[in-house]
Amino acid sequence: VLRDDLILRRIPQGCVNVGQSGTAIRARDEEMAVTGQSAPASFEEELGELLVARGKLDRAALDRARRIRESSSDTLDQLLPKLGLASERDVAQAIADRLGLQLAEARGFPDEPVLEDRLSPRFLREARVLPLADRADGLLVAMANPSDAYALDALRLISGRAVVACVAVPGEIE
Repeated sequence: VLRDDLILRRIPQGCVNVGQSGTAIRARDEEMAVTGQSAPASFEEELGELLVARGKLDRAALDRARRIRESSSDTLDQLLPKLGLASERDVAQAIADRLGLQLAEARGFPDEPVLEDRLSPRFLREARVLPLADRADGLLVAMANPSDAYALDALRLISGRAVVACVAVPGEIE
């Protein structure tokens, strides 16, 4: 999807280009509006249903995680691996597929830090982000949560460039 009026633009590499004027957090709903689809009740519900449909999580386990989620500050994508109900990789792959993003592979991570002089290790660790490359189309980053508007905006402001986001398995970027 490439439209001038959208904040989010898909690029051939399967990552998301977050331009100078916005974030990816509204991307899914905007894309659905463009295609005429109705928005789901919540991304977490959709993620859980996708994992069940793929056989990566059974219905009872999803119901258990939802009950625990009600009294937890963790999101469903964080809870499922913590509870041992789904692997981090399966959850990350489901997020990537649902958002139409590429899943970054650890073997593609850079040997040397990217923009080391401008991005603090503490920020990267807390935001669960790993810069992969500084490319012509923007700063390519692997993110545990590619909908983290704060991290996307901070990266855009610090780098002065568009941010191209891919999904990462959290344990691989920590």
